[in-house]
Amino acid sequence: MSASAEVSVYDRMCWPDGQLERALARGAHRRELIAYFGAAGYATLAALARTALEGRGRHAPAPRARIYLLPGLLGSQLGVPRAAGEPPDLLWLDPADVVNGRLRALSAPDGIVPLGALPYSYLALKLRLGNGGFDVVLYDYDWRCDLAELARTLAARLAADDAEELVLIGHSMGGLLARAALACCGQATARRITRIIGLGVPHGGSIGAVQALRAT
Repeated sequence: MSASAEVSVYDRMCWPDGQLERALARGAHRRELIAYFGAAGYATLAALARTALEGRGRHAPAPRARIYLLPGLLGSQLGVPRAAGEPPDLLWLDPADVVNGRLRALSAPDGIVPLGALPYSYLALKLRLGNGGFDVVLYDYDWRCDLAELARTLAARLAADDAEELVLIGHSMGGLLARAALACCGQATARRITRIIGLGVPHGGSIGAVQALRAT
C-alpha cells in the first residue's frame, strides 16, 4: 500500500532508533515530548535517558548480557515508509488515523513494516535494563504475522548475534514468541540463551487478544 500524503504529528514522533533517547537525555523537543508522554512520564524517561547517556560517556565494563526485549500483541508500531528524509506514515498507533478509519489498512498484507516498539509502553524498561548493565535490543515485529514465521525470523537474528550470552524478555505475545524462537534455534544458539523471562504471558491462550482486536 502507498503512504498517506498527510503527515500527522504522530508520524513526526516516530523517530529512528536511538534518536528519541538522545532527545530525552539532552532536553531537546521538551514541549512536544511532555505533550506526548505526559509530564510524569517525561520526567521518568528523561531521568533514565540522562543516566544512560552519562554511563556511555564513562569507561564502563562490558555488558553482562544482551537482552532482547520482545513487545506484546499491538506493542510494535506499524506503518508505511515514506521517501528518504520524511517521517513514516504511522498507522498503529496514530489516533488521527483511528479517527479517519484508516486502521482498515492494517489488513493489507504488503507494504506495512514494523517501526519500533511503542515507546510509552517499553522505553522505560529498556532504559532501566540498560542502566543496570545490560545491552538491550528492543525488538519490534509485525504482530499481524503468523507466530511460527516470526519465530523463525527471530531465531535467525539470534543466530547472527555475536553476544556470548543472550536473554529473552517477552511481554504477553512476546513471551510466546520467545518460546517459539527457542524451538527454532540450533544447539549453539540455544546454549547461549541463558534466560527466558515472561511478563504476563498467556501460556494457556487468551481470549483478550480477540477482544482487543474486535473492540468488545
